[in-house]
Amino acid sequence: MNDFVSNSMEPVPTGSISAETVARPLPLALHFAMHAATLVVAWSLLAAADSWTIVSGLGIAKLLAIITGTLAGGLFVAAMHEWGHLLGARMGKADITISSNPGIVLYQWHFPYNSVTQFMTMSLCGTAGGLLGLILLFIQLPPDTAGRTAVLASAAGFSAFAAVLEWPVIWRTRSSREAGKEYAKITSTVLALSATAGFVVGALTFIALG
Repeated sequence: MNDFVSNSMEPVPTGSISAETVARPLPLALHFAMHAATLVVAWSLLAAADSWTIVSGLGIAKLLAIITGTLAGGLFVAAMHEWGHLLGARMGKADITISSNPGIVLYQWHFPYNSVTQFMTMSLCGTAGGLLGLILLFIQLPPDTAGRTAVLASAAGFSAFAAVLEWPVIWRTRSSREAGKEYAKITSTVLALSATAGFVVGALTFIALG
């Protein structure tokens, strides 16, 4: 997922919680290693399923290629998106806390301690990172098998999901200058709408390229 969903709007507690109860952030190198390992596994599974499809022509092989391709494409663009957010946060010298749990989310954003400029830098860099990942896949990967087509469709679907979720927040923040309040407007309905948009775009992309 993206950082808007995971960011904390509360300041980091100081003094009220003992050091033993505060989870220590994981090193960024470990986050990177886990992301890289996950992508290697996903793409390896896709390669195996894709090869099986080409050799056998079996329906089950094609289904597995589509499933693994969906995972590989979505995870790749999501990772590029999240690392883009982190790069933007670092560029803007934002107040963040690196996540203490493994996963796609890399950090928590502290709205009370960050400016609108810092928020916009972080947000736009995430968009740029995801877009770069999408472009790289479309340049490097021809949609000549079901699995590879699923990669591109999933990448486009995730990009649409992130856009529907994040861009309205970015746009409203330009006027209101209240990033935290705009983020708070992300409800379960907005999440469902974003997920639906991502699914529709992904499905249409798969049909168009297939």
